[in-house]
Parts: sequence; C-alpha cells; structure tokens
Amino acid sequence: MTDGMASRVYRCRATGAVLGCSLTLLVAWLPACSREDKPAARPEQPPPAAQVEASQPTVRVRAARVELRDVQRTVEFVGALKPEDELTISNESPGTVARIPVDLGDRVTAGQLLVALDPREAQFSLDQAEASLGASRRALGRAKANLAASEANVVRARAVLENARTNRRRLEALFADGAVSANQRDSAVTDSEVAQASLRSMEAQAESDRETIAAAEASIAQAEAAVAVAGKRLQDTDIRAPAAGEVQKRLVSAGESVKERTPLLILVRTQMLKLVGEIPERFATAVRVGQAVRIETDANPGDQFNGQVVRVAPAIAAETRSFAIEAAVPNPVGALKAGAFAKAEILVREDTRIPFIPEDAVVSIAGLTKVFVLADGKVTERTVRLGSRQDGMVEVLEGVKRGERLASSNLGQLTDGQRVTIAASAK
Repeated sequence: MTDGMASRVYRCRATGAVLGCSLTLLVAWLPACSREDKPAARPEQPPPAAQVEASQPTVRVRAARVELRDVQRTVEFVGALKPEDELTISNESPGTVARIPVDLGDRVTAGQLLVALDPREAQFSLDQAEASLGASRRALGRAKANLAASEANVVRARAVLENARTNRRRLEALFADGAVSANQRDSAVTDSEVAQASLRSMEAQAESDRETIAAAEASIAQAEAAVAVAGKRLQDTDIRAPAAGEVQKRLVSAGESVKERTPLLILVRTQMLKLVGEIPERFATAVRVGQAVRIETDANPGDQFNGQVVRVAPAIAAETRSFAIEAAVPNPVGALKAGAFAKAEILVREDTRIPFIPEDAVVSIAGLTKVFVLADGKVTERTVRLGSRQDGMVEVLEGVKRGERLASSNLGQLTDGQRVTIAASAK
C-alpha cells in the first residue's frame, strides 16, 4: 500500500465523514490487485465419451422377442338380422273364420292347418256345380244316342235312294223301248227324287245331332271347370302353411268375417337368417361372395355364429359411399332372433408369418410410436407402425424384424443409446 493511500485510510478512520469514500476506493482497488496477482483461468474441456458412457446409469429391463404369427384380415360392420322369408298368409275367397289352431311363436310345418274358414257355403257351391255337371253328361248321352239313330237313318236313306235310282234307270230304258207306259216311268222318277230328299233330311238330322253333342261336351267342360273352382274354394277354406316357419303375428280372430285377400297371419322362416349391412367403399375389392362371416349379438354375449357372404351389391351408393351385402346365417335351433342387430366381421384373407411384439414393448410420445431394440447391452430407439392387436400382442407393419429383442419394461427411463441390463428371468 502506498503512503498516499495509507494517509487516506488514516483520515477515514479519524473522521467518519470520509469513511464511505475510503471504502469505495478500497473495493475498487482490491479487484484490480486480484487481477494482477492471479493468472487467467483456462476454459473447461468436456469429458471423453467413454467417461460419459461409463458414468451413465444402467437401467434394468425385461426383454421380449419379435414373434411371427398368422393374421386373419377382416372387415367389420354392423347389420340387421332378417328372416329368410316373411310370408303374409291370406284367404283366396271371402268367408267367416271358424278357428285358428296356431298363435304367436308357434312353429309350424309345411302343409299344417293355420286358419279354418266356415266351409258350408263353399260346399253348397260344389254340390251345385257337380249337379250341373251330371246334367250335362246326361245330355251328352242323349245327344250321342240321337246321333246314332240319325246315322242309321242316313244309311237306310242311301240304300232307298240307290234302289230308286236303279229302278228309274230301268223304267226309262223300258219306256224308250215302249215296254212300259209313261206313268210307270214318271212314278219311278218321283220315287228317286223322294229318296234323294229323304237322304238329305236324314243327313241334316245327323249333322244337328253332332252339333248337339259338341254343345253337350262344351257344357260338360264348363261344368267340370265349375266343379274344380267350387272344389278349390272348399279346399281354400282350410288355409295351410306353404312352408315351415314360425308364427310372427296373428291378425284375425275366430268368428270374424273376412273379404278375399285379407291378411290373416304373418309367418317367418328363421331356420336360415339373412344379415344385411353396408360396407365402406374402400373395401369394395376385398369383399366377395363365399367369404366367411363371424357374427356376435348383444342377446348372445360370448357366443359366435358363422355365416357366409351370399350377395354383394354391384354398385356403390352415392349418398353413403358404401355398398350393401347379404350373408346367410344358419339358425337351426333358433338361438338368433330376426330383427336383432349384429356385429360382424368378414374374413377377407389370411396373412402368414407377420411380426408381433408385446404391447408392453411399445411407447407412444407426441404422436410417435416407438420401441427400444436391445443390442450389445444398449437400446436403440426405433419408430414403428402398428397394425392389429390380439391377446396382448400387437402387429408391427414397419420397424422391426424377426429375431430382434425389445425392451418391455421401464420404458420411461430409456433413451436412445441407454445402457441396460436384462432381467435374468427374461434372458
């Protein structure tokens, strides 16, 4: 410290007035002295990479291998189950309902009686038609007998005419020789002409009898048709099931008068159901007739039913950008109900040897899906693209290969290049 500086400090000690000034000078002087006395510090160098890696903590993980599986590719949709056929049973002729031996939910067989109408009026009509048919047949018999008599008369008239003509020729020859008188000749001529007229009359009668027979035969045909119609009307009073099915609805009651074509019952066939649904346009080339369909319904939890695609719409609907399909679903024991909604999937193809990894080996961050591949005691971060899931495993479309091992635990502690140890139970 210089003499001048010492005197200034002394004065500061002596007088409090100059104390603040002296401290300011002292503070300003000390850093300057420090800079003069100490050498400048050298910039710090980063530690070698090997030292950083050695100092990095090791994370203990479980390992899982990429597994190859066969995958069934499906198209999912929701559809409605409909009966194979829905028949509205009606009557052909008017009448009064006599009895209905079936009701809602009854299973019926083909030909079973469903509704019986009062048959009395139909029976009366049949009796009348049969009586008319009998009269026509008797009239035909009489006409045939008359024709036989007329034809016999024609034969006799022809014989008489032939004889009269022979006699006429003979007498005309004798008259020319002067052997007979003119009266004899004229009598022979008259007899010949009378025989000719008689034959014509007999032939006309025979033709009339033939027309009578034709009319009688037409009358018989008409009477037979009337009998058939009356018989059908009588038969139609018993309304029978056209096919096996179940009664979905009864629309009339016994004692009710019904006009022709009145709906009486609704019959459905549910031994085979139709699943009708819509498929998005993007699957138009994948869905084909004959493909298998698996079906589940809320009414049958845990049960799966099988069917087959039987119809595919030829065009895509412009309003929905989808196309309709229909699948046939066997329902032999009636486990499925017509009208229910069903979730279904169509098996469009089967791929083999597709890579799968455990879902525990996948981590999603900021929209990216990643895995950590194990190799040489470290993990390598790799982005993957995933597909379908099954039994805790997920399909990998891109990013891993067969035989690679992945970290499947403590993924939140891993970064690219992280050193790891593998749990003994998973090696």
